[in-house]
Amino acid sequence: MSVRSLFTAAAAALPMGAVLATPAAAQTTVAAGSGRGAATAALVVALVSVILGGLAVARPAGRIGRNGAVVAPVLAVIAMVIGVLHLAGSDGPVGSGAGRGGAIVALGVAVIAVVLSGVALARSRRTG
Repeated sequence: MSVRSLFTAAAAALPMGAVLATPAAAQTTVAAGSGRGAATAALVVALVSVILGGLAVARPAGRIGRNGAVVAPVLAVIAMVIGVLHLAGSDGPVGSGAGRGGAIVALGVAVIAVVLSGVALARSRRTG
């Protein structure tokens, strides 16, 4: 299996597996703020998105190329949704252990991923 197929399959399976594998009560608990778990999940998804966007910028005609530039903003939006839901549901200030700081960092990293993937998409249109 090529790396491109692996990333595409992982990106497609990640949101569906998380939605289908968890019961409804667990989904509302994550949205309501269950500590640092949701913020960490948002940050991991955002970091994967930044890596894909960076690889797509570095190698626009390589293995990742345009597919990475398309998958990266999708993962970034997923990270933003998780981060915003966590921020909306958590109580306490930053530094209280509720994961608000991690959710804010995840939002920033997701914005960087969107910018990187936009640059990669613009470059891939020019190169072919």
